[in-house]
Amino acid sequence: MDVLRERFLQDWQAWADDLSVTSDEPEFARLAHISAAVLRMHEDRTYPGGLVASLSVPWGNSTDSLGGYHLVWPRDAVLSAFAQITCGELEDARRVLDRLIATQEWDGHWAQNEYPSGEPYWNGLQLDQTALPVLLAAKLQELGQPEPCGLQGSMRRALAFLARTGPTSEQDRWEENPGVNPFTVAVSIAALIAGSPWLSGDERGYALALAADWNERLEHWCYVEGTPLAEQHGVDGYYIRLAPPQEDGVRQGEVLLRNRWGQTIEAAALVSLDFTYLARLGLRDVHDPRIQNTLTVVDQVLRRTTPSGEWLYYRYNSDGYGEQEDGSPYDENGVGRLWPLLTGERGQLAQLAGEDVTPFLRTMLNCASPGGLLPEQVWDGKAIPERGLYPGKATGSATPLSWSHAEFLKLLVASQTGAPPSASSR
Repeated sequence: MDVLRERFLQDWQAWADDLSVTSDEPEFARLAHISAAVLRMHEDRTYPGGLVASLSVPWGNSTDSLGGYHLVWPRDAVLSAFAQITCGELEDARRVLDRLIATQEWDGHWAQNEYPSGEPYWNGLQLDQTALPVLLAAKLQELGQPEPCGLQGSMRRALAFLARTGPTSEQDRWEENPGVNPFTVAVSIAALIAGSPWLSGDERGYALALAADWNERLEHWCYVEGTPLAEQHGVDGYYIRLAPPQEDGVRQGEVLLRNRWGQTIEAAALVSLDFTYLARLGLRDVHDPRIQNTLTVVDQVLRRTTPSGEWLYYRYNSDGYGEQEDGSPYDENGVGRLWPLLTGERGQLAQLAGEDVTPFLRTMLNCASPGGLLPEQVWDGKAIPERGLYPGKATGSATPLSWSHAEFLKLLVASQTGAPPSASSR
């Protein structure tokens, strides 16, 4: 046993020595190494590349769910793989891509989530989960990595699926609503461009033209002007979270708040940080007035200050995925809480604008547990000690969350390199 233990420790130390992420701030460096280790620990050992969202079951003491978060979401896995790339762990990211090629559905999309074996668990359709694997493949090729077996066929099927079914998605990235969403459209446009070299001449031309068309029409779908919310915050307009799926993608109509007792909200009054990927992927300049207008709105509507910091955000206004008002567990309805990963997303825009992102990194650091684990959500109300709920600290949702650790790593690297880890320069 002593020999096995020593070998185990040596292997982990050798792996850690190869990490290319660090910081002059000892606390940031510690959390970076913990975050990289968390991502590696979430990869299944029987099915390489099976990077699960979390080893936890949200509110696991009040549910008997077979799934929990120990499932593979293609979106979470790819966004974590990009963090692995920033750490220099290219082999880890390649395994994620290899597994995605092996588990792709016949028509080109990927299941909403799967067991590590590849067996689907939920079967919702989210176009971002078809687009993101294309971006991962393009990035790895850009970095000179060997092309996996079956890659070109996989990418062609994925791009064909995007072209046939986009820009409307049956579910947004929060797995709740159909429509046209800025995050989904942004990654789909980027995928059509980054993946075009895997297409034939005519196909390539069509993919690029389609990307240009969606890019041109994005504001028609997702940007509103002259609304009461715009007037309240002194801006001309802003990007909304979602345009309901109706004729011509107009921005009117009601959006169902799926985790909030069947309530609805006007699409034009619903905002989120989903628009950040327009700048993060280079589709809009961070100084574009439309981006800045939306920042003004979301910083007022979605941002809250806690003892962990000033830069914590809700997924969207009137979210219902979180504990009840009294702190009792989420039961398919509830009140949305603050997400540290969104601190990382907001920090990326600050970095693009040339601002100091240390406050964003420190806010994320302060949300971590004593052992350095970053949660999905942190509590936004008064302390309820009997339920283990304290302002700015983990709620009963997932801890750790791979995606949260990934966003910390990517923001830390961006703060050092001066640019976010881009999908591809192709």
